[in-house]
Formats: sequence, structure tokens, C-alpha cells
Amino acid sequence: MNYVVKMDNPLLAKLTKNSVKVHVDPIAAILTPRQKEVYDFILEHREKYQTLPSITEITVAMGYSSHNAAYAIRQRLMDRGVLKPSFNSVGYIVTALEK
Repeated sequence: MNYVVKMDNPLLAKLTKNSVKVHVDPIAAILTPRQKEVYDFILEHREKYQTLPSITEITVAMGYSSHNAAYAIRQRLMDRGVLKPSFNSVGYIVTALEK
């Protein structure tokens, strides 16, 4: 999978600045494995359905027993800067990477 890093994310910019050329997923460097799993699901869902998944869809896909777990991980992804809330509609947008 090829990634394009948007340098407006300070965490990613810091990781890629003056770094040796290594083919590493920059998102994996700033996310926990569980957060990366949810992030990958969000990208796959967006690619397949041209829309981002709801909290319920994340909950079911990840096998969580409550919506709180999916909500908390989505919030952490927003805190990390890979997702941002969408102010013109309900939900959020993917900001860190584009395929």
C-alpha cells in the first residue's frame, strides 16, 4: 500500500523530517495496534462504500461489546490528528493519509 503523507499533521511531519528512506507506514509509528486496526477498517470502508463508517459499524466490525470502545478509539484517532471532526456534516473526515 502506498501512502502520501500530508505534512500538516505535526506528528507525521516530525517522523518524516530528515529521516532515512525506509518503507515504513508512518501511521503505524504513532498509533497503537488497536488504533491502527480501526484506522485501516475506516480506510477500507471508505474505499468500498465511499462513506465513512458509523460508530455502530466500527463496533460490529471490530467485535466490541459496546459503542463506548469504538467511540473512544475514534476520539484517540482524532487526538492523534489522523481523523478530524467534520463541521459541515455529522461525523468526521480522514486527514492524515490518502491512497
